[in-house]
Amino acid sequence: FGLVPMVAPRFFCRSFGLPIEDSPAADVIVRSVSSRDIINGIGIISAAMHGGRVGPWLIARAVADGTDAGTIAIAFASGARGWRFGLLGALAAGGTVADLVLYRANKSIAVAGKTGSAG
Repeated sequence: FGLVPMVAPRFFCRSFGLPIEDSPAADVIVRSVSSRDIINGIGIISAAMHGGRVGPWLIARAVADGTDAGTIAIAFASGARGWRFGLLGALAAGGTVADLVLYRANKSIAVAGKTGSAG
């Protein structure tokens, strides 16, 4: 979810009904948030590929996605409307749930692995 806003921040904003100025300076905030998502994704993939701890990366991603969902909910409650904006909020909320499900699954696998090697 981080690549499109990094490469085309104004397109991304228009796609989800977010107002944005047509200037390079306005792109900074969108690119900052998208870089966070890219870094989390790379961290998860790298940890999984190299036998590292995936759990902390998944929690960081859940917190980031959860704050995205929360800030969208605040904006929605403050009068921001539109189905595209609502979709962005739903995607953020869904991402948070998926992150937490993956975290729990990863934690269960880690605990089973420790139990299995001891027994």
